[in-house]
Amino acid sequence: MLKTNQSGATVKVMSDPAAVRAHVDKILASPGFANADRLRRFLTFTTEAHLKGESEQIKEYVLGREVFDRDDNYDPRIDPIVRVEARRLRQRLAEYYAGDGRSESLRIEFPKGSYAPAIAPAKSDTTPRKRIYGRLILAAAVIAVAAAAWYFTRPSVPVNALAIVPARWTFLDSSGLDTADEAIAEAATKHVANRGKVPVIGWPSIIPFRAHNKPSLQVAKDTGAIYVLAISVRGNRVTCFLVEPYTGRKRWAEDFYEENLNSRAALDKLALTIAQDIEITLGYHQ
Repeated sequence: MLKTNQSGATVKVMSDPAAVRAHVDKILASPGFANADRLRRFLTFTTEAHLKGESEQIKEYVLGREVFDRDDNYDPRIDPIVRVEARRLRQRLAEYYAGDGRSESLRIEFPKGSYAPAIAPAKSDTTPRKRIYGRLILAAAVIAVAAAAWYFTRPSVPVNALAIVPARWTFLDSSGLDTADEAIAEAATKHVANRGKVPVIGWPSIIPFRAHNKPSLQVAKDTGAIYVLAISVRGNRVTCFLVEPYTGRKRWAEDFYEENLNSRAALDKLALTIAQDIEITLGYHQ
């Protein structure tokens, strides 16, 4: 369907906005999006702009202001929040369509280099079996060559790259923070280690900081980590801060909301989401 936007230009949008909105609602209700407030706002804002024929207005600066609450001084060249969250959104959508959404009739994608969604009917697989096998063989050969190239040119990565700690153990004043942060930090460490993508400090090496609270820079020096993820809990809000202690740079921050913090299963599920977000933020998701 063609639609005229506010600037008078004619743009193409999905012919059934109700179907698109229903599809978005299903995505937002899925486990990968249920607790991810920033991704929910990102997806909702951009799809609504698309349905209004305003895709050309979906720019990095606009998203920073409208979706991520940046102020008048927001500079996308300095603050990468939109680019980081766009990578997370692409990955979460890919995981959704590979899992719960594999039978959906629509697909929402964000082409690299663009923050405007591409919404289209899902493609049916009509490729003959022989062609599929041929493509699989070719893909396997490409992957093998790429893996060999990576192995011989890979940079040296410290064995202990990430330390996950309860924020109470790194703050001088931790009043008002809930002790559930310890269970979440331990579970997140477990998931990061088990997934095997991001090098992580073992939980036994983190426990001593419980009795000897130290700032993130000292945690990094004592453990050999180059990143520190601090997790705090206040009420039903779980806040994560990923920092580079040696530079003071904040790489990522996110709030999650969990009503049942007394449930071990709920905490473990949240910890898995945090582990997946860390992989995406540090570029280990591909």
